[in-house]
Amino acid sequence: MRVFASHHFAMQKLFDTRALIGLALVVVAIVVGLLFTVVNTRRMRDDAAWVVHTHQVVGELQELLSTLKDAETGQRGYLITLEDRFLEPYETALATLDARYRAVSQLTFDNPTRQDQLGRLRKKLDARIALLAENIEQRRTDGLEAARRQLVEGRGKALMDEIRADVASMIAEEQGLVAQRTARLDDQFQTAVIAGIGVAAFGLAMVIVFVVLLRQSATVRKAALEAVHRESEQLRITLASIGDGVITTDAAGAVAMLNPAAEHLTGWPQADAAGESLDRVFHIVNETTREAVENPALRSLREGTVVGLANHTVLISRTGYERAIADSAAPIRDLAGNLLGSILVFRDVSEERAIERALAESEARKSAILEFALDAIISCDHDGRVIEFNPAAEAMFGFAKHDVVGRELGELIVPPGLRNRHRAGMRRYLETGNPTILNRRLEMTALRKDGSEFPVELAITPIHGEGSPMFTAHVRDITERREAERQLQERVRLLALTADVSRALTRGDTVHDMLQGCAEAVLKHLEGALARIWIFNEAEQMLQLVGSAADAAPRSLSQERVPIGREKIGIIAAQRRPLLSNSIVGDPLVPDQDWVRAENLISFAGYPLLVGERLVGVMSMFARHVLEPHTLDVMASVAGDIALAVDRARAIREVEESRRLLQVTLAGIGRFRAVKKRRMFSCTIRGIEDSRPRPLKSSIPKKRSVSSVDRRRPSSTRCGRAAAFARRIRRCHGIFAN
Repeated sequence: MRVFASHHFAMQKLFDTRALIGLALVVVAIVVGLLFTVVNTRRMRDDAAWVVHTHQVVGELQELLSTLKDAETGQRGYLITLEDRFLEPYETALATLDARYRAVSQLTFDNPTRQDQLGRLRKKLDARIALLAENIEQRRTDGLEAARRQLVEGRGKALMDEIRADVASMIAEEQGLVAQRTARLDDQFQTAVIAGIGVAAFGLAMVIVFVVLLRQSATVRKAALEAVHRESEQLRITLASIGDGVITTDAAGAVAMLNPAAEHLTGWPQADAAGESLDRVFHIVNETTREAVENPALRSLREGTVVGLANHTVLISRTGYERAIADSAAPIRDLAGNLLGSILVFRDVSEERAIERALAESEARKSAILEFALDAIISCDHDGRVIEFNPAAEAMFGFAKHDVVGRELGELIVPPGLRNRHRAGMRRYLETGNPTILNRRLEMTALRKDGSEFPVELAITPIHGEGSPMFTAHVRDITERREAERQLQERVRLLALTADVSRALTRGDTVHDMLQGCAEAVLKHLEGALARIWIFNEAEQMLQLVGSAADAAPRSLSQERVPIGREKIGIIAAQRRPLLSNSIVGDPLVPDQDWVRAENLISFAGYPLLVGERLVGVMSMFARHVLEPHTLDVMASVAGDIALAVDRARAIREVEESRRLLQVTLAGIGRFRAVKKRRMFSCTIRGIEDSRPRPLKSSIPKKRSVSSVDRRRPSSTRCGRAAAFARRIRRCHGIFAN
């Protein structure tokens, strides 16, 4: 044992060192790869954000120029017609021009060059606005001809051309930045790919090194084990080859050695049993009286003779397990005849005792089996005539025993369609001895006295004796088992469907991906021909097709939008109730009847996707087979999860959009108030110094003046202005997103 321990310690130390080195190399490879991936991913994310930012700047510049054009258009309409309604585009454009300019300025606040360009552009915009207001005032006071002469002078056109040129120049510069940032993003992507390949190669190399180190350690370990094995093989073979348990003791009756069989039977390992009293390790009692029995080995030591154990003795192991045993003991002496100890040999005879008891109980059990068996037991002779018909058979088939004894079994319990096969099988066995259906469990249909058929499990056993053979059939009604199996299959299918739907909802990046996966799962597990999932558009009161899966697509997929209340899908959405139909051929609520007939479709099932009482969408399926009512229960099991997932995705999108719009709106409101205060201050100075020119805004005709009461309007009005401003910002972002 000491040699084995030293070999094992050296081998274990070498194995641990090499394994730790290999594991450390693999961990280093993984950490380096992760760090590089994180850094490169952050750079790519930043560059992508700058590309989006540049596109926003270009969009805002275009919107700024478009707004100025709208002001020109409204001004010219008014000059020609002198009708105030043509000033509405002009006033609207003036109201939003400052917001457009502030949006561009905010997006480019970190670009000094662009801020200088915007400053010059602002002066030209103010000049152009002032010229537009001057033309309008001249038209009112001096008439159309005076306004036309001023237009012919070309000052407005020259200013507009300069503004267009400035905006075009800034757009061109921004587009150049887009190209640069896109190229840099592509370079970083290529770098990430190359680095990923490098890290993967390095990691693979480290894994190979780790495998090599493990193999070397395994070689060292094998050599050490072989050395230990050679040292202990002789002793192991000697003891392990003995099937009986062997225990040796010293002269005082203390345990010296146990072989593996003895360890198993007593429950005492060699290490624990060595030096213990034999009575403690080898604990035996009488099987009937449970009184302690004298240990034969100790008796052998005392008497110096071979001692056998009495019958009905039970060995109680260390764990409390009891075994019937047979044993004998003999003294161990040296050449001089001195007593050195004793040897006890014993074996497990529990199986033999069990056989003896079984033989004794066989006759009693045989008579009880027929009387109290839950299965029907029917015996018949070689002609198929009933000999035995137990009470369970009477209850199962409805016949009394005295009514069936002597009659042919086939005409009693075998359905008419199977009787010829039953009789032919009996004749073939008697003629050839070929047991085609004997000694096997078969599932078939049986016949009751009232003529009803039911599923049974049948096992027929031939009984050979003197003369012709007899047959005993064990019949079990499996109606409940069949139903349980069907329910189990439904539960398994439901669990699989739930798992696939959950996987689709958690792994999908978009609502379309999630619902497409859900449609495929429904099609697969419900064995349908076409599965679709629709999302409800509350504003339009329409159902929009998002996810679709089919084993054969229809010729036309034009029904991607269905109004509420139209067709079966719309009816389900309107009523918020599921619908199942097994007769869709010719149904006016099912479109594309040509496709229905071509694909042999006969059934439809649909289920609303609801969150509480609120409609989110509809899930539907067409099938080529009759759909059972529990199909709706299966669909209901996943409809809630799908509805919650769609609603959660929609809510997350709306929250993100609202947060972004709120940030932009609050920033815009702050700048709007600052500009308003500066203009009010300018109006006050203008009232004192009438000789100074009026601000441009004051020369613009207005439908009504702003009184002091208006300036003191409540916060709800200011909130209304803020909401209108937010809607204008949202429209801007919507145009850019499209």
